[in-house]
Amino acid sequence: MTRFLMVALIVTVSGCGSVPAAKGGPASLDQPGKMNKNGHDLGVTEKNKKDELEHISLEAQALLAKQHANFPRIIEELKTQKKKVSHWIWWVFPSEKAGDSEPSPKTKIELSDADYFLKYAEVDAWAEILEAMYELLKTHPKGPWKERSNIPNDAIIPAIDHGRIKFSLQFWLNKARDVSMRYPRLYKAFKQMEAFNW
Repeated sequence: MTRFLMVALIVTVSGCGSVPAAKGGPASLDQPGKMNKNGHDLGVTEKNKKDELEHISLEAQALLAKQHANFPRIIEELKTQKKKVSHWIWWVFPSEKAGDSEPSPKTKIELSDADYFLKYAEVDAWAEILEAMYELLKTHPKGPWKERSNIPNDAIIPAIDHGRIKFSLQFWLNKARDVSMRYPRLYKAFKQMEAFNW
């Protein structure tokens, strides 16, 4: 019963049961007979979607909802502020450990969640955030990062977030590599972030 209520809450939070298309991302889930660029059937019904979401943990379901709700704001923040100014690192760099200071419901990702999770995640918006972070970090006026032992500029991404980034990269580029490689843009964006000494 609790799992059903959590799924219902997450579906409600993420847009009354439908996942809108992100720019360049998966299309609507109610387009029968069409496949997205990752080979997933876009004719998935809401019942099928709910059934598939049962395969992932409540924390991963909450992560999907928080990414959906926050990715547009995060992209805008990076474009206008040219750095991370608000609290969102848990949703861009999810790992196997929930964040201590993350607002409830807590989120995390397990290897067993990765396949179903990425099927419904807004991977192009996610990759866009990672790409924007990479560009900001590599072009910052403090100087060429490659001449500073590849240490990322903490004026752009606070040092307190570096450990989470490191563990998230290890998860997506090592443990969940086979799954994340099916999403080339996202995988490449994670790989670029690995260039820094987190």
